[in-house]
Amino acid sequence: MADREHRNLSVGETELWGWFTEAFLCDLWERPERRNLFALRWRTQPRIRDVANTLAWSVVANRDKIIPVESLSNTIRSAVLWEFAHWQRSGGNPQEQVSYPLAAPVAEMLDWLVRHEPTKAAAVVAEIVGEADRELGISPKISGESIREALALDGKLAGTDCYHEFLDVALPPDD
Repeated sequence: MADREHRNLSVGETELWGWFTEAFLCDLWERPERRNLFALRWRTQPRIRDVANTLAWSVVANRDKIIPVESLSNTIRSAVLWEFAHWQRSGGNPQEQVSYPLAAPVAEMLDWLVRHEPTKAAAVVAEIVGEADRELGISPKISGESIREALALDGKLAGTDCYHEFLDVALPPDD
């Protein structure tokens, strides 16, 4: 669990907290009918921002009650493996491929997991690579490159070193 001081928040948690803070601030400050609910001494934007920040923290700290991360992780793993198998069935030798494309929605969900639950995402990537090797005969290098390309194309952190750093830890070392 992340702490309220931002010290160990994932990128996604930080984004989510900021987004909800602004959304709550807008709901509490920009609407006169809501602003009037507060005592006069509390009707300043900094005080309302503090309330919005506290409300947003409640959302971030309890997002596991909103999003079933374990189920999402299993679904992402299954979807990526299905994509790999689909491209294999379409023709082509798995040892001749450089990478397999992933559908944008699949890559976006993997990206979400990387940004919000990086430790869980690393385990999912390791499972994908291992199962693709055992069940589909796709080398870890090809699976890894497929995931790397999908995140670079459809991830929200494209253009940063975040995916490179994440995948260096999550993927097995190259031979």
